[in-house]
Amino acid sequence: MLQFREIAQKQPDSFLQEVEELAASCGVAMVFTPSLPHTKISGAARWIHQTPLIQLSDLYKTNDQFWFSFFHEACHILKHSKKAVFLENVDGASQDMDKEREANEYAANLLIPKDAYHTLTNNYTHFDEQIIRHFARDVGIHPGIVVGRLQHDGLLKPAFQNQLKVRVRFG
Repeated sequence: MLQFREIAQKQPDSFLQEVEELAASCGVAMVFTPSLPHTKISGAARWIHQTPLIQLSDLYKTNDQFWFSFFHEACHILKHSKKAVFLENVDGASQDMDKEREANEYAANLLIPKDAYHTLTNNYTHFDEQIIRHFARDVGIHPGIVVGRLQHDGLLKPAFQNQLKVRVRFG
């Protein structure tokens, strides 16, 4: 997982190809799908025969969402039943909320270590670009991912610091 995290930190233009190649070297198939209109599907994880498959959409179109979804789906592949299909954000889909919580925590903590994040959020109430960039450098992750986490947790308004995120688009 650390090699994927390094790609997330650098966020190179070729990141999709790098993710696909690294996943293939681990025996995992990757599928990148442009988001479909009127759907809210951000990712899926399942096994096809003996091959794990992670499928991601560009629904949210930013690197923070992409990487969270990637590591969330990777958790399902690594820790959960080969017989289960995990499909995110689909109304009516059967979901094991304990496994979803576990995958959420796995992704969040792999991207930003829990203790470091608590230190950041306990020491600051205002998150300007300099603080975010410094923290991201210290924990070795892209600043856009820090912005996304702070926004998700309600510590940063959704419109603030989005210039630090990188746009993601497939196809």
